Formats: sequence, C-alpha cells, structure tokens
Amino acid sequence: MSSTASRALSGQRTVVSLISAGHCYSHLSSVAVAPLFPVLREAFDVSYVALGALMTVFSVATSVAQIPVGLLVDRYGGRLILVLGLILIGGSFALAGGADAYWQVVVLMAIAGLGNSVFHPADLSILSRRVDPAYLGRTVSLHSFVGYVGWAIAPMSIAGLQAAFGWRGALIGAGIAGLAVAALIQWRRAAFDDETDSVPSGESRRAERFDVRARLMAMTEGPMIRIFLFFLFTSMTIGGIAGFLAITMMQLFGADLAGGNFSLTVFMVAMAAAVLFGGVLADRISAHDRLAMWTVAGGAAVLALLSLGIGGFFAGLAVVAASAFLLGVSSPSRDLIVRASAPAESLGLAFGFTSTGLSIGFALGPITVGGLMDLGRPDLAILVLAAVSGLAALALAARRRTAPAQ
Repeated sequence: MSSTASRALSGQRTVVSLISAGHCYSHLSSVAVAPLFPVLREAFDVSYVALGALMTVFSVATSVAQIPVGLLVDRYGGRLILVLGLILIGGSFALAGGADAYWQVVVLMAIAGLGNSVFHPADLSILSRRVDPAYLGRTVSLHSFVGYVGWAIAPMSIAGLQAAFGWRGALIGAGIAGLAVAALIQWRRAAFDDETDSVPSGESRRAERFDVRARLMAMTEGPMIRIFLFFLFTSMTIGGIAGFLAITMMQLFGADLAGGNFSLTVFMVAMAAAVLFGGVLADRISAHDRLAMWTVAGGAAVLALLSLGIGGFFAGLAVVAASAFLLGVSSPSRDLIVRASAPAESLGLAFGFTSTGLSIGFALGPITVGGLMDLGRPDLAILVLAAVSGLAALALAARRRTAPAQ
C-alpha cells in the first residue's frame, strides 16, 4: 500500500471514529436527564409530567431544526456544523448543572435539542463524501450501532456521576463529555478537510447563488417523499414497540414485568446486531431498495404473528427477535438509498429531511399504540404496527417504479 493510500485510510478511520463518538454522545444526551428525574423532582419541586417535558422539548427542538440544519451543512460543510452542535449540547448541559429554576433547565434542554439536530445531516453527509463507497454500508451500520451503545450506557453513566458528584455534577459531566468530543473533532479537523470538496467555498461560494427554494423543492419530488414516508413508517413501528412491547407481552402471553422488560431488551439487542449485519449486506449488493423493502415487509409479516398470542412466551420472544432482526437489517440500506437519490450538493438537506420523518414517526408510534392499549386491544395494536411497516415497504416499492434502478 502506498503512503498516500495509507494516509487516506488512516484519515477515514479517524473520521469514522470521531463521527461515531459524536453519535454515541447524541443518543446519550437524548436520555441523559431521565436517570435524574427523582432528584430533579425534589430539587425543583415539579411533577413527573414537568420532568418528562424536558425530554419532549429536547425532541421537538431536534425535529424542527433538522431541515434548516441540513441546508447549513450543504452551505458550510458538515464538520463546522457538527462541532457547533456538540458545543450547544455540551454547553447547555454544563449550564443546566448550575440552574436555580426549572424554567432555566427547560430553555437549556431546548437549546441542547437544537444542537442534537445536527447529527444525521452532518454525520451522514460527511461519511457519504469521506468514506470509500465499498465500505459505506458497514460504516453507516457502525454509526447506527454506536448510537444504540449511547442509549445503553446513559443510565449507568449518569447515575454513576450523580452518585459521585450529585445531580449538578452529573449534568456538568455530561456537558463536558460533549465539549470534549467537539474539541477532538476540531483538533483532528485536517482529516475532514476533503469532505467539503463538493461544498461551495471562497470565490465560488460568493459567485454561486445558494438557492434554498430550489433545494427544498427537490425534497418534494416523488422519490424523496416516498423515502421520507419509509423513514416515518419504520420509525413509527419501532417507537410503538419500544413504548409498549413489555406491556403487550404481559397481556398477550401472561409474562410478568421482568419478562416483559426482557422482551424489550431482546428486541433492542436483535436490532443492534441486525444493523451490523445489514451493513455487511449493503456493501455486497447494489439493490439497496430491494433489500430494505423485502426485509421490512418480512418484519411486518412476522410481527403480525405476535398479535395471535399463541405458542407461549418463548414462542412470542422468538417472533419479537425475528421481527426486530428483519427491521434492523434495512437500516444501512435505508441511508444508502438517501445518498443515491439526493443531489450531491444537497446531501445534508436530504438526510435532514428524511431524519425529520424518523422523529415524527417516533413521536406518533407510542401515541397510536397507547390509544389501542387503553381500549384493551394489544393484539390490534400489534396488527396496526405491522400494517404500518407494510406501508413502509409499499412506499419503497412505489419509489422503485418512479426512480432509476440503483
């Protein structure tokens, strides 16, 4: 291997490592306040509803900012926007550690949510431009997997900081972690330099008009809308399962609370493993739309079996694992479909646009399932989620009829 090729490979590894570290922190920060709810309730004398609103504010701010952030990524490059987002999150959490009133924490969580909006548009735009296409499937799968790791380590890391330094120290510690990742990316900024090759800069940036309206209109074309719907429907399914699978297993199979929660753990572990496997598949085949369509359709069909409530708890657990695996396999191909469908100069916007569909789906899924659970129909709730996954597969099938083959 030549020295130039060796340096290029080393640079790609640096980029992937730092981008993945940032994504891990994104997921950790999205749930970082939850382990502190008992002590925050006492500190600010507020209800659990008010504490839950902290996470809602964070999520809403993330959702509404992703499309504008995508435009900023395309205009100024992903690295700058990513560093600014990490600074917003880290700074907000650090300042929240010194808050004297509940409303201050609400404002700071909204600002942190705005910072969190940068990750999908910036990360996936950088990776799409910076990583060898032969390894891109495995790279985006690793990116997703490390996000799951962030969710997994959040409770124990925040609880550990709280035990050692109190709730203020825990929030400050969470903030310092984000600022540290931002500093690392800025320190190794040379590794990111050529990811801005297709982003206008200098004289060309001044000479060329950055046509926001034309870029936004491109997102309303049929193929992009159908990809948006695929993101929305799949995340709606996963969000509904994440919120109510434990209760569903208790009601359909007579599981106790521990068994219900174990079912959710199995679902999440199977999805995480499937994401890594899906990355390997995505690098070995070119028909990413077919892979995503058929695995999601298969996941929907398997999930529908769960509504029958037959075969006992372990049979239900096997169905949960199989459905999760099929849904997870589609994730890397899903991101590569966006890359292939979006104009090269609008990758940030495209990932911001489709990630907005993810956020909306995660918000709608639990609400939809919750209403059916209130009616005492866990079986119907599962069938609805299976049907929603089926709609996701149909959205990709419709896209295949209106877009060139990959």
